[in-house]
Amino acid sequence: MAFDLISPLSREECVQRLRSKIDPAWGGTVVGSVGDTSFRLRKPIYYRNSFQYSLSGRLIDDNGQTRLHCRIGLHPLVRAFLVVWFGGVLAACAAISIRMASVLAGGSLPENMWPGVMIPFLMLAGGVALVMAGKYLARDERAFLIDFLRRSVEARDSEGVRG
Repeated sequence: MAFDLISPLSREECVQRLRSKIDPAWGGTVVGSVGDTSFRLRKPIYYRNSFQYSLSGRLIDDNGQTRLHCRIGLHPLVRAFLVVWFGGVLAACAAISIRMASVLAGGSLPENMWPGVMIPFLMLAGGVALVMAGKYLARDERAFLIDFLRRSVEARDSEGVRG
């Protein structure tokens, strides 16, 4: 999800406030990095969750104010991995389904074939369950990160919020 916020503060002041409120390691309310024109934030958790939300953005000077062009969602590498992994599993499910249909058209499916037939479908179900569990654990992070950013730099919604 992409959206813009407007802060009445200068870009330099926004950078200074964000740097003072985040911890690059694990000690703060929010962890991440802040450069002179960009930032990446996330909520610290004490377990591994690849489906954790990440808030990244650019700080743009805008007539004495600062426009924060933000994007929140899964880390881009996690999204890419999910596309590749689910694509492969779905392709395997499709291939197995086509093979099963041709074998069943000629008679019954041999008993020793069932375990191999079920594996891709179990992988698909397990992958969906894993994604749902990870998203459930990260359910409050989107609102938390956006609220943190708004409070830190006194930002308000831009007129053209996209979602």
